[in-house]
Amino acid sequence: MRFALLILAFANIGLGLWEVLHPETPVAPVRHSARVRVVAPRPKARPVPKRPRPGAKAAPASLRRVCWEIGPLATRRGAQDLLRRLRVKGRVRVRARPAYRVFLPTGVRWPPAATLARFGVHGAYVTHGVRGGEVLSLGVFRVAHAARDEWRRLRAGGIPARISPFGAPSYYDRVWLTSPSRAVWRSLGGVGHHLCG
Repeated sequence: MRFALLILAFANIGLGLWEVLHPETPVAPVRHSARVRVVAPRPKARPVPKRPRPGAKAAPASLRRVCWEIGPLATRRGAQDLLRRLRVKGRVRVRARPAYRVFLPTGVRWPPAATLARFGVHGAYVTHGVRGGEVLSLGVFRVAHAARDEWRRLRAGGIPARISPFGAPSYYDRVWLTSPSRAVWRSLGGVGHHLCG
């Protein structure tokens, strides 16, 4: 706080010195004549429409292809099966695992809550591990580097924490369709769909 005040004081002194060393030169007032000149605004140039190549026909708006994403689906095979069922060509896209869990595994002595609180861990809870058994979850993080920082801090303090992806990947079908009918969306069987973003 003192440093900021010191900077502001020096800035004020500097501005004061500038005013003293560089005085403003007086400017003579500008006299205007009584005549007013009216200038008409220039018309804006209109963009020249592109001409289609000879012999090329423009597709009607109803036949233009639009990108749709269908999902999420639990497995890649399920996404591929859905493409076959819809009888459309498309690409299967995968979204990464959504989160990372820092935890203490089964078989390791879990420290008391007071010890965990010294490391900033509040609200640890027992849950099922990925490979079965119970684990003590110390935190779930959306960003991998935040989970790694927490894991390193706990390991440095002697707590044998581990880190693993939490949740499952999601799969989406990306397809290009010309005006899909409601029957197409009904055939999805409850799977969501939205325009590609």
